[in-house]
Amino acid sequence: MKRWVLFCGIILVLSACQTYQVGKNPASMLKNEQQAQGIVLTESQEPELNGLLYYLDYENDYRLDKFINADIRGLKDFKLYAGTKILSFGKVLANIKKLKYGCSAFVCQSQTGDILYGRNFDFTSEGPAPVIIANTHPQNGYRSVSIISMSLLKYPMGSLSDGKTDLSILAASPYLLMDGMNEKGLAISVLYLDPSDTINKIWYGGTEQYDPKKHDIMTSSAMRVVLDRAATVDEALALLNQYNMFANGKKNNCSYHFLLGDKTGKSVVLEYIPINGKWVMAPVNTNFVTNFYVHSNLFGVGHGQDRFAKLEEKLKKTNNVLSEKESMNLLQTVSQKPSTEKTSNTQWSVVYNLSQGTYSICIGRNYDKVVRGSL
Repeated sequence: MKRWVLFCGIILVLSACQTYQVGKNPASMLKNEQQAQGIVLTESQEPELNGLLYYLDYENDYRLDKFINADIRGLKDFKLYAGTKILSFGKVLANIKKLKYGCSAFVCQSQTGDILYGRNFDFTSEGPAPVIIANTHPQNGYRSVSIISMSLLKYPMGSLSDGKTDLSILAASPYLLMDGMNEKGLAISVLYLDPSDTINKIWYGGTEQYDPKKHDIMTSSAMRVVLDRAATVDEALALLNQYNMFANGKKNNCSYHFLLGDKTGKSVVLEYIPINGKWVMAPVNTNFVTNFYVHSNLFGVGHGQDRFAKLEEKLKKTNNVLSEKESMNLLQTVSQKPSTEKTSNTQWSVVYNLSQGTYSICIGRNYDKVVRGSL
C-alpha cells in the first residue's frame, strides 16, 4: 500500500510539472492543455510595434459567477484566487502590486453621429512595456474587447514572445483589464484617485455602505461584470449597485472612479462618496474626467486638473463633436511624457467607436502609428 501511495504521489507531481505553451512562450502553471488552447496570443506584425503590441483571443470559460461569489476585495484576494482556482501555482502573480496610474477619458459624438469614447492610460514603467488587446467570448455574456497593461505586471518589451517568459498569468487576463468596449456599444474605464484625509474612510468598503447581503467586488472585476452583462449605462449602474465595491481591501488608501458611456450618447462618471453620513454610489452626468473627484461634495480632490481643463476647453469649443482623428489628437494633447511621477507616461491612447464596434489605438505616444481593429 505504501508503494502505491508513493507511486500516485509521483504521478501527481509529474502532472503538476507539465508545461503548456501560450503562443511561443511556456505557461507552466496552466492546469491542462485545453486551458492553454483557449488562450491564443499573437504578436502585432507592425514593425514599429514589435514586442509592444499583442492580441489575445480568450475562448475559455473564466467562470465569472464563481469569481464574484469568491468576494474578492483586492490584490491579496485576487492573488489567492487566481493562484489556486485559475492556475496550479501562484508564484507568477508575485509581480502584481498596488496600482497607481493617471489617465484621461471622454465621450463625444462624431460629425456622422457615431458615439466615440477616448481614453489615455498613463503609468510610468522602467521602459517600453507590452500592451495586450484582448477579445473575450463568454458563453452567457456579451463579447468585448479590452486592454491589458503588462507594464503593471513588470513584463518588459518583447517578453511575451521571447520563448522563455512564463505567461501563465494570461489565464487570469479577463480580470486584468483597464478599459474596454462590448458588442452592445458600452464602454468603461477606471481612473486613479489620490489618497486624501478628506475621504479618510475611503469609499470602497466604507462601513456605512457595506451590505453583508451583497457580494464584494473590486475595480477590475466590476469592469468585467459591466462588459459581460450590461448593454447600457443605466444597466451598468443597476448592476454595480448589487455589489459592495472595494479598491484593495484597505482603508486610507487609493481610490478609483469610472467613466461609462454607451452608443446612445449617455455618459456618467461613477464615484462613491459620503452623502448624509453614508457612502453611496454617486454617478455624475459628465462626459470627461481625469484623476480628481467631479461630484460637488468632493470636487477637485485629486490631481489632473490641467488635463481636465484641456479636455473641457476642446469639448466645449466643438460642442462635444469630434471625428475619430480629432479625438485621437485630443488624447495626444492631454498625453503625458515619462517622469518620476507614477501616474505619468501615456502607455496607450484608444478611441472606441461605440456605434460601429471598432477602435483605433496608439502605443507609447507614437501618434504617427494608429492601429485599427474591431470586435
